[in-house]
Amino acid sequence: MFVLQQVPFGMHWALLQEFVNHRIGSAARTTVMSALSLLARLVYAGLNVLLFWSQEHHGMAATLLWAGVIGAVSITIVMWRRPRGLLLRGQGPPEAPVE
Repeated sequence: MFVLQQVPFGMHWALLQEFVNHRIGSAARTTVMSALSLLARLVYAGLNVLLFWSQEHHGMAATLLWAGVIGAVSITIVMWRRPRGLLLRGQGPPEAPVE
């Protein structure tokens, strides 16, 4: 379970840093990254409390099922609602090469 949690978290953090590095000026970048890190840790702590409570009251199988369902639905919604054509580096769609 640790690997299943850490792999997406590691991928998400690298993508988030790449996104912020190309959209936020250097003067505010450190503050934004620090705030995002703090927020991510607070959300992670809150979710752990919720998961442990659910495991205690509903069992491991039901908790894992609901965590998977909620995660899949969340990913689907995010991918469905994201702006079309948005590249990670903040550029528009790639230009055709000039010959």
